[in-house]
Amino acid sequence: MVAVAVSQPRMLRIAPSVAAQQLATAENYADRALQLLEGLPKRANETDAQLRKRKSALAADAHTALAMVHMYRDELSKAIEELRTAISLSEVSNPQLYFRLGEVYADYGKKAEAIEAFTKASELGRGTVLQKHAEERIQALKK
Repeated sequence: MVAVAVSQPRMLRIAPSVAAQQLATAENYADRALQLLEGLPKRANETDAQLRKRKSALAADAHTALAMVHMYRDELSKAIEELRTAISLSEVSNPQLYFRLGEVYADYGKKAEAIEAFTKASELGRGTVLQKHAEERIQALKK
């Protein structure tokens, strides 16, 4: 949870040296969380399937935090890899992950992939402000 919180944009509106420190902290926590997940014990009355689902959700959060770290460091290929991993681990499709993926692809100059990711974010975020932002980004990329 700390890795996800520390890597959010609003938490990085600080001096660059402090932001770099926070990104390192987020990366360390996320990496550690992924290591600890391997030995996560099953809860009382928890089935193997429930444990796998819980581990996947926690791993998706850690990979999302790592993606944010890589985005801020302009390590775009690593950010894409982490976002794709987070998406694959998420039980429920998260429009925010697709929106972030669209942002990274756009920054990378990969228009078609960005439009595809923003389109998925728009579909999953129907009726939300995220849909509006995704559609705006699609229109801007098509110009």
